[in-house]
Amino acid sequence: MPLNMDSKTVPTLGETLKQLGMLQSALAQQLTETLELPLEQAFGRILKQPAITESHPFLNSFSDNLNEYLEQTGKKNNALCDSIIQCPAMQQADHSGILLDDEIFLNNLFFSMALSSKNIPYGLTIQCSTVKCISARAPLKGPLFLKDGNQPVRLSDLSNSQLKSRSFCNLPTPFQISISAPADQQDSRWKRLREMWNTKTFTCAEDAFIAINTELGKQIKYATGTEIVFLDERFTSFLAAKQLLNAQLPLADMIFDATLRSLILNIKETTIDSDDNFVLGHDLTDFFYFKSEQKLELLAIENCTTGAELILKRRSDGTVLARVGKRELVRMLEDGRLFCDRFLGYFVRCFGTGLKALGGTSQQDSVGLYQSILRKSNTQLQFMNTPFENLCFRDELTFLAGAPFFEGIDSSLLDSINQSSTDNLGSFIELIKTRKVKQLIGNFQSCHYLLKNAVKNKERQ
Repeated sequence: MPLNMDSKTVPTLGETLKQLGMLQSALAQQLTETLELPLEQAFGRILKQPAITESHPFLNSFSDNLNEYLEQTGKKNNALCDSIIQCPAMQQADHSGILLDDEIFLNNLFFSMALSSKNIPYGLTIQCSTVKCISARAPLKGPLFLKDGNQPVRLSDLSNSQLKSRSFCNLPTPFQISISAPADQQDSRWKRLREMWNTKTFTCAEDAFIAINTELGKQIKYATGTEIVFLDERFTSFLAAKQLLNAQLPLADMIFDATLRSLILNIKETTIDSDDNFVLGHDLTDFFYFKSEQKLELLAIENCTTGAELILKRRSDGTVLARVGKRELVRMLEDGRLFCDRFLGYFVRCFGTGLKALGGTSQQDSVGLYQSILRKSNTQLQFMNTPFENLCFRDELTFLAGAPFFEGIDSSLLDSINQSSTDNLGSFIELIKTRKVKQLIGNFQSCHYLLKNAVKNKERQ
């Protein structure tokens, strides 16, 4: 039975890992095997890739898709594509915060440090689509954007009701950054922050994310030598469009074959409702969200009685939103009218590319459940060729990275990098990289919500 998370006693790291282990958590196994390693040795394990020769054509295809997307968006970077081939890993689904908070900063600092240890010059981070963190952020940390005592910082004038049921790619345009006044308006660092970004207007919120976090990448590169390149959810849609047209991948069959689609979605729903799930939410849509003026619509997909078209219906009331063939579905993804749900997003970024997904606490077990859904589906109705099957069900497809590894650090150490000079960041890295993971991770409090989820799930059964 999981911990009584209503207790005021904070469980130790050992107790936490024991309880996660009882839940058959992949996260617990990862950490147990890593705790005694110095942080810089853990990097090698995190970026280690399984020797699957079949991954190369899929990885090369991803690199080509990435190169095409970067060219189309005016951000051509051959060195980034080469880095992906050299070390196929990606920071996946980072929070959508427009400004830098400690979690986003530490996630990408950690990733950059790991890549730097292998002399990889570039890394890639993909933004997730949640926006609930836009209205108010935790105290800011990092070498550029600084904390504001205990006062949350508003980054937009949009209300919580305006943000509800929206994606980062579905916020009102044009998008203006509006930074709330800090408690200490005389702070020179805050003054710099406001001068750089306050009232600055972007064509859309995605461009604001890219512009501001590019500054994060530059600051981290100064200290590590490896630059993190940020892409938003539009790249995931672009990738899905490309994979729909790739005959070596099963994505088109998963979407257009009514029997296969129904099988996968039913197994997905059963998995979400099962005892094994303490990480996946119940926001069920048929692979995609449909972008309307007001929000992202949950979809129900049906096949037309004649022809090869799909009918996209609003799940809540059955209203027909579109009738599409494969080419039109591709255009809707490219035009930003459709976005992948979490399951499909991981499928196109991770399962179908050969990349390892670096991410937060819930990702480790989420990816395992997604693998289980695909494995059960493929067992009941074979839809994968052998090379893709080997790629999809490979080991160590995901790994914990980022902020959780720094939870046990004395707050004064983090405060030491809250200065305008990035020299402090280099000193911080030298200080922590030889420490063992168990000395840095504290009691791993960031995963306690998973144990709470397990308790709620048990009570619901």
